[in-house]
Amino acid sequence: LDLQRDKAFPEYFYSFLNDYFKIFSTYPRSPDEKIYKLKKDIYNIIDVITTYEKQLSVNESSNNKENVISEGLVIVVSLLTSLLRALKHCSAKLNALDVLKIMACYLSPDVILDRLLPYLVYLA
Repeated sequence: LDLQRDKAFPEYFYSFLNDYFKIFSTYPRSPDEKIYKLKKDIYNIIDVITTYEKQLSVNESSNNKENVISEGLVIVVSLLTSLLRALKHCSAKLNALDVLKIMACYLSPDVILDRLLPYLVYLA
């Protein structure tokens, strides 16, 4: 992984996401508890990832600096959707819907249609 630093994997993968995902795999937790943790941390996750991507867009002198569509959040979407079908409590399902709604503001329409919409239909 270190060989591909800033080539295949952006810096936030090493400085933040890798350690954050270890939390979910190290300690045994139910999917409901993982969703609660994800909901609590979602704004911090979005801030870390979008800050990095905004810096990239400034460096590339993009015209769309205000509304960054985050490709890095797709990794978090995969974590979230992997937990959805195993949820047991209604409150956890509602929390998952809240996280989906928050993340949808930062995702491209293709990701929303391909990865989020099927789970929204499942939870509805």
